[in-house]
Amino acid sequence: MPAARFLTVLMRLSGALALFVGIAMWLGFAASWLPIHILLGVTLILGMWGIAVLAFREGTRRGYGVLVFLWGLGIVVLGGTQARLIPGPMHWLVKLAHLVVGPVGAALGAVLGKAIERSRAQGIRSDSGPSIRSAA
Repeated sequence: MPAARFLTVLMRLSGALALFVGIAMWLGFAASWLPIHILLGVTLILGMWGIAVLAFREGTRRGYGVLVFLWGLGIVVLGGTQARLIPGPMHWLVKLAHLVVGPVGAALGAVLGKAIERSRAQGIRSDSGPSIRSAA
């Protein structure tokens, strides 16, 4: 399985499972599952960073790759500081933000993974460098 495909599947799977566990925790059904949620989140972030590095290395949508990398960093910061942000009755806003940025990050990474797969299939690079097709 090509790296881009593997990372895309990894991000989708870990993102979906992290979302499921996070919602269950938010609703009070799985308070003890926090370590599993964190592990799934770390897996998602590593997948996002991996696909971003792959995109940059291959010259496929580099700017989008930077966005995916930085979005992953934002998820890490939000997830790591979430418990201390806006304590009290308005803390649900932080939880809602976390609920949004995680799945959006998984989607951004999956879109980038598909772009890498397409560019490989077409033999093109988007950084205006020589492509396999133009060399033939």
